[in-house]
Amino acid sequence: MPDEMEATVSKPKAKAVPAQRTEAGMDWPRLRFALAMGVFAAALGAVTLLINFLTQAEFFQVPERLPLSHTLLFGVCGALPGFLMVAPAAYLMYGVKPVFRKGKREPRSLIAWITLGFTYAFFYSLLAGGVFLPIGQYMVLFLSSLYGVPNLVVKFIDLATADWYTLGILNSFKIVYTCLVAGAFFGPGAWVIDKFNTSADKKTAEYGTWAVVAVFSIIPLLLFAFSSESLLSKLG
Repeated sequence: MPDEMEATVSKPKAKAVPAQRTEAGMDWPRLRFALAMGVFAAALGAVTLLINFLTQAEFFQVPERLPLSHTLLFGVCGALPGFLMVAPAAYLMYGVKPVFRKGKREPRSLIAWITLGFTYAFFYSLLAGGVFLPIGQYMVLFLSSLYGVPNLVVKFIDLATADWYTLGILNSFKIVYTCLVAGAFFGPGAWVIDKFNTSADKKTAEYGTWAVVAVFSIIPLLLFAFSSESLLSKLG
């Protein structure tokens, strides 16, 4: 019995393995970055699609703006693909919180963002041209009483099952040049947003990011609102 107790006492205890350190809570810088980039891309996408309508005029025609109701409709159709494409991509690209290494997240380089800007232009032309531009056109025909509900439903089914990739290729050729112009603006703008969002100063990161997004989102909207139709038609 004493021998058993001695063996028990002398038995070395297993060392406790420390649990992996993780950071709980919402990753606000990452979420802010995704939303900021999504808002910027949405504003740029809305203007891109609206400007492209002006570029479709023949050389003997005078470019004319769409009616206000159509402008609002196609503005939404242009904004949605920009937000839906960029916000999730920005969230994934920003990455998770650093756990074991010290230091802050670093912004991506200007060259990287310029490259991403033209990547954005390519995929935006496919998504907008294949899905959201046709949806806007179908809705215009429906609201003009040229389509009934059955026609609209059939068009949406065709678009979802087969037409989207064909229209994406065909329409992308019509809007790709305007998208490239937008991509050239998107790259540097996104780089500045990234710099502000990763700033070591908390107020700059939290408030400066949204201020920059507001400025960069308003610039293309003002360009569309106050520039002449003939000037805008040259952007596509």
